[in-house]
Amino acid sequence: MEEPNSTLKSWLDEIYATRLQEKSELGEKVNLVKGSTKLDTIANLVALRLFKNYDGVCAITGFEGVGKSSFSILIGQKLARRTQTKFSLEANILYDPTYEQVIKVVQTIPERSTVIIDEAIKIAYARNWGKKEQKQLNMIFTTIRERKLFVLLNIPAFTELDSFFKNFRILLWFHIFARGKGGLFVKDPNPFNSDPFNLKLANKIMQDIRPNERFNLQNLIERLRNNVPNFLTWFNIPPLPEDVYAKYNALKKKYNYEIPQMQADAQTQLKETIEKSIIALYESSDAWDYKKLANAFNLSEQQVRKIINKARKKQLEETAEMEPEQEQQGQSQQTEQVNPESQEVDSNV
Repeated sequence: MEEPNSTLKSWLDEIYATRLQEKSELGEKVNLVKGSTKLDTIANLVALRLFKNYDGVCAITGFEGVGKSSFSILIGQKLARRTQTKFSLEANILYDPTYEQVIKVVQTIPERSTVIIDEAIKIAYARNWGKKEQKQLNMIFTTIRERKLFVLLNIPAFTELDSFFKNFRILLWFHIFARGKGGLFVKDPNPFNSDPFNLKLANKIMQDIRPNERFNLQNLIERLRNNVPNFLTWFNIPPLPEDVYAKYNALKKKYNYEIPQMQADAQTQLKETIEKSIIALYESSDAWDYKKLANAFNLSEQQVRKIINKARKKQLEETAEMEPEQEQQGQSQQTEQVNPESQEVDSNV
């Protein structure tokens, strides 16, 4: 496959030269590596961006099994070398993310670090954007911006992201076409373009390609390069070392088992706490009726009634179990007691 056209290649070379000059202003804070691949150039540009007090949020897309996670690990390793930060499969990757976990990591990880969010669609899915949890996303990415972090979101499809998030928070879009081959898309600098990644244009070009030709990777990249202005370049992706890949898979299996179990336990504890609070308030005062309790705990009146009825039933069952024991204890006490009239007779004798 041939290199990108000369305009794009010269654009990359020009930016790289400019950034090398900027590097002198940053002293030894950033360790640029003059590599021979386009990924080395991209890593250098990102490192310089972070040291200019910017953050970076990038999307990595592709079908399952094409190597999204392997690519993100590769980028994380390259960037750590340049920003002189640590990168490990345990500390820098969220395997099964929740909002709470993402917030904790971005608040505690060193500045200018790389954070990889596997299955990122769980926190950035377009159809969930109006929910309470999605509001936390604003806080997460405010922290990312303040701490100059580089975040890689591994997702199946770019179109699944919320439009605002996609258009205003994503800096770069890497798409993995097949194992070992990827493409880089950048935003259109036109401020009047409501589709800055030109998805509609790219989709139209794809529709014009005959179905049997869409599987020809060279033909596909050639079409994108010649017709989509923000398709910057394609790149080769070397495989991860076998030991790194094996460790990643082991950690993914571990976290995919442990984290859902921890979440289930936490949900059970929270449910029990809420039920105890509802019962305590209901029994403490007549002012706490079903409606007031439902509003206080964001539940329906039917749910509150069910919780209270369940508690009453349990209390009745416990009382019923205790009654035979109490009756038996009473009979035993009566047998052991001495009749008062007998005592009088005995004393008269």
